Amino acid sequence: MSTYKLSNGNIIVAGADFIATNYPDAVLIPDPPAVIPPNQWPAFDFYRKFTAAQRIAIRNLATTDPVAADLMHTLDSAIASGTSVIANDPDLMSGLAYLTTALAGNAAFPSGWAAALVA
Repeated sequence: MSTYKLSNGNIIVAGADFIATNYPDAVLIPDPPAVIPPNQWPAFDFYRKFTAAQRIAIRNLATTDPVAADLMHTLDSAIASGTSVIANDPDLMSGLAYLTTALAGNAAFPSGWAAALVA
């Protein structure tokens, strides 16, 4: 189904065959350009943006830290459900800020790692 403008100015949504048969002078109205969403990734692709060392460090932290555990549970759930991760999501931003503090001094998390992750 596509959108067409008829010669009388009316707009109609119909199949090409119907238009060709009934309104041969109709003009196809192109679809608007897709809205580009903020940086977002399928959850598993986002997970893969972490290095192996970072993933291991976060999972180790999650064994004793309920905030890190919750963040990993949320990411695991997003992967399982096929949900996208959106860069400016408030939960993601606060989770990355928390990990930046909790893992400060860990060589796997150099300065600016979180900003690079969501770029």
